[in-house]
Amino acid sequence: MHSVIHHEKRALFAIVILLAILGMTTPPVVAQEETYSLKTILVSAPKHAKACEIFKVTYSITNLGPGNVVNLDIQFGVPDQFSVVGVVGTPVNLSVGQRTNVTATIKVVAFVPGESRAAWVMLNNVTTPIKLIGKRVLTCP
Repeated sequence: MHSVIHHEKRALFAIVILLAILGMTTPPVVAQEETYSLKTILVSAPKHAKACEIFKVTYSITNLGPGNVVNLDIQFGVPDQFSVVGVVGTPVNLSVGQRTNVTATIKVVAFVPGESRAAWVMLNNVTTPIKLIGKRVLTCP
């Protein structure tokens, strides 16, 4: 009988220790994914560009909410005729209602015979048409 009580006390002691340990540890925090909606508007862009020309395109981006934007990743979409040289104004975070202007510097790197004169720049599904004009050039300096 003494041995049964001794085992029960050990089991109870183990449960108390386990509960104490569990009580001291905090449960893992699950990161909640923020939801948000960005409104993108073209501010300025040329209507035309020539081979080897460098130009700028500016967009205004507003966070319509309902959540904050964290680690914002801005990527410009361009066709083969263009190369994005640089981007300025990209915020890392954007609070609800906050607006910012983002400007991309773009170079016409390929405007060769047989290639379309219709080109574009895209940011957040806003496509801006830019018509290539002038002589076609095989390579840009």
